[in-house]
Amino acid sequence: MIPHGYKYSTMDPEDWENVDYFKPEEFKHPDWLDKNLIFTLDQLRAYVGRPFFIHCDFEFRKNFSWHSHGFAIDGHFEGMHPYDQYEAACRFDEFNGVGFYLWWAHPGIHVDTRPNDKTQQDSRWFSPEKGVYLPVTAENLRGYL
Repeated sequence: MIPHGYKYSTMDPEDWENVDYFKPEEFKHPDWLDKNLIFTLDQLRAYVGRPFFIHCDFEFRKNFSWHSHGFAIDGHFEGMHPYDQYEAACRFDEFNGVGFYLWWAHPGIHVDTRPNDKTQQDSRWFSPEKGVYLPVTAENLRGYL
């Protein structure tokens, strides 16, 4: 399941006792998610101070996706603009991939803890409509925010 050479560890029952804002029942596949992903999402939730609703966690997909490897979660913060959600998530170094989606029924963010040795640039993007992914630049954001 995990791309060759990548390693991660999953949550143990004892680990969940150290998570403040989430319970295993909130995830579709809590046993298949990267521990670092869950703990960083919990820190993000504490930082933002609003409820976070999970849209997707582990999920098999035809094409390559960090969701298919347990490193990604999609969701949204209640009552918060998707760009502000994106900005909050970008504050956490553990999230090597962060994107925001304007076209979802509940616009929100994708966060992932994809392996990255920090000599690589983190992945940042936004999606104004299905199938369109753009780098987060002032020029690209013009007209959307």
